[in-house]
Amino acid sequence: MPAKSSASAASPKPAAKVTPAAKAKPAKAAAPAPAVEAPKTVKMSKAPGSHVAQVTRRTAIDSRPVVSSAERDRLIAEAAYYRAESRGFAPGDEQADWFASVQEVDAKYRCDG
Repeated sequence: MPAKSSASAASPKPAAKVTPAAKAKPAKAAAPAPAVEAPKTVKMSKAPGSHVAQVTRRTAIDSRPVVSSAERDRLIAEAAYYRAESRGFAPGDEQADWFASVQEVDAKYRCDG
């Protein structure tokens, strides 16, 4: 049997050190939501004998795209057509299709006039 050399004798290697740079970095927090102004309280006159009225209103940024009234009408007609098509153009629900289309378009777009 051949003799083992001391160089070939396997000795356990020391474990690699973990440096701070090699550690996993924590995930960044999500970007904050768009700023919305806090509710404002408006006080009315304090004339003798009158009550102080407080009105709270919320103001928010409306980010819906703006369309002209003609474009809005076109979008409503197109949406109503697709609704009627989806039900096989069966008669009797045209008005419901139109009203649902108006709500859908108004939820997606702002009209400029």
